[in-house]
Amino acid sequence: PVIGVVVVLLIMVFRRWRHLLVLLFCLFFLEIVVSWIYNGLTRPRPFGVWIIGAWDGYSAPSAPVAALTFFLMGAVYCLVVPGRPRSYAKAGAAAVVALFCLARLYLAVDHPDDVVFGVALGVAVPLAAFRFFTPNEVFPVVYRRGRTAHVDVTGRRGAAIRRAVQDQLGLTVLEIRPVGLESS
Repeated sequence: PVIGVVVVLLIMVFRRWRHLLVLLFCLFFLEIVVSWIYNGLTRPRPFGVWIIGAWDGYSAPSAPVAALTFFLMGAVYCLVVPGRPRSYAKAGAAAVVALFCLARLYLAVDHPDDVVFGVALGVAVPLAAFRFFTPNEVFPVVYRRGRTAHVDVTGRRGAAIRRAVQDQLGLTVLEIRPVGLESS
């Protein structure tokens, strides 16, 4: 629960409202799906194995593993910039999840396939939702504020503007100059 609260608070601090909304809807969806599967399978804990850790209820899918994986994936897709940093963050999250899964297997509170099923749900739901509802091309995760206005219209961009106006409108552009720079 602590990781989930920290992730949600960080998303709010960085004002990624669409990402937060997608994460919360994913959490709601995952909660429903896991409860259906949990109630439908009702698979008991491992038989004949001395259980070291504390547990209650059934083991399929592993709800703690699904929750940890879900919130780590949410942190990766909501807070880490795409590219190499996100790849490193995914590798770090995978290492944390693997250690957590190994600990749960060592404590004998989950079957191996319950852990794998929990990881699959924890990765698939947020991954599909973030790639569909918040693609990097439309809603990028950035921390530098670039130039938001007064785009440079010289060089390659100016040539592309001239070419587009010629191709689409059939007009020849004689001059391109920025407008409204007086208040800058």
